This record gives sequence, structure tokens and C-alpha cells, in this order.
Amino acid sequence: MLEKTYTLATVGNLGSYAILTGLVIAIVLLCISIAVSKAILPEIGKASAAVTKRRTVFWLLAVISPVVTFCIDFFVYRSHIKSKVVVDQFFTYEIISVVAAFVLYVLIGLILAKTVFKDDTKFATVF
Repeated sequence: MLEKTYTLATVGNLGSYAILTGLVIAIVLLCISIAVSKAILPEIGKASAAVTKRRTVFWLLAVISPVVTFCIDFFVYRSHIKSKVVVDQFFTYEIISVVAAFVLYVLIGLILAKTVFKDDTKFATVF
């Protein structure tokens, strides 16, 4: 999968790996968010406390998504790049990957909360 070194001609392949990594991380963290929101039981008399916990978990994982994506891009993919010019070119792919991870997490979370889980009072309350 990963070559030992990357050049300007092959940095696009590495950029594709970085972007796909961001998308996969966003989907995995969204699944974790859904599982955690279903696991948080509503408190009798304190419905807002459970909703606050679900929202906190959702948005905490939304912040963690780009951080994890950047760390993987930096430590796994960028370590194979030896040239400064190629690192500068790969930095563009890292930014795209980080932004895509965050946007995909929030956008798919919003779509799921408003369509698929709209009758489920647990995950639908994150927005």
C-alpha cells in the first residue's frame, strides 16, 4: 500500500489515502456516537440532562474526528515523504482530509438525526 518514499508524481495517491482515512474515521466516530447516544438512558425527572450528555458526546466526537484524522495523516502518511516540496503539496491533502472528516461527520449526523432516527428520541436530540 505505502511506498517507501513519495515524489510529486505520486503524492496524489497518498493524498487519496489521506482523504479516505478522514472519511472512514468520520463514519466510525459517528457510529460510536450513535451507540453512545442509544446507551444513555433518560433520567426520570431530568430529561434535559440526558439530552445534554448526548449532545456533548456528539460534539466532542465531532471535534475529535479532525484531530484523529490529522494525527494519522501526519504520523502514518507524512513520515513516508522525504522532500520538502512534496510535504508542501501533501499538506493540501491533509487539510482537505481534516475538513472532509468534520463536515462529513456533522452532515451525516444531521441527516441521520432528522430522517432515519427522527422517531427515536435519543439520537434525534443531538441537533
